[in-house]
Amino acid sequence: MSNKETSSLDHYISQIDLLLNRALQKIDQLHWITLSSVQIKNGESLPDARTVVLRKILKNRELVFYTDRRSPKVEQFKQNKNAVALLYDRTAQLQLRIHGVIEIDTQSALYEDARGRIPTQAKVNYNTLHAPGSPAHSIEPDRNKEVLHFALLRFLPHTFDLLHLTPEGGKRIEVKSTNEGMLGEARWLVP
Repeated sequence: MSNKETSSLDHYISQIDLLLNRALQKIDQLHWITLSSVQIKNGESLPDARTVVLRKILKNRELVFYTDRRSPKVEQFKQNKNAVALLYDRTAQLQLRIHGVIEIDTQSALYEDARGRIPTQAKVNYNTLHAPGSPAHSIEPDRNKEVLHFALLRFLPHTFDLLHLTPEGGKRIEVKSTNEGMLGEARWLVP
């Protein structure tokens, strides 16, 4: 591999952390991430996707999202932990797909800290009487202000797939994550 290819590969590897760090910024378009799962319906595996907000990145590149613990995605991830997160920077034309597994957390110190930091006005996202997606009798669902149906989705990545669309043709890399969250084996892919 030539030095030009190596430095270019290193350049694209560095873009992964740059995109993730931007996604933590509330004013950045990357803050809203598409998270995909598999739902089992009538014995059939069907894809499902939704937009989630990135709340935290842990040192091992673990992504943390908030959810209502009764939401359909929680049951989907209990049945099948595999997930894909998608970030897209339309200005730079960079797409980052992250493959990994989801752990549902309702007990750790991280969970307790996050639960304690939920602003009062945001608690309405976790205190409805009925689960998200349930039929509602009006635009404003019934709530129990004393109960928070809160959980963390902890996304542990194992593969990063970065695609850069350019006028000269796309550039694409795949990078494996080590058990410690370090970016390890990297290779070029056909875009």
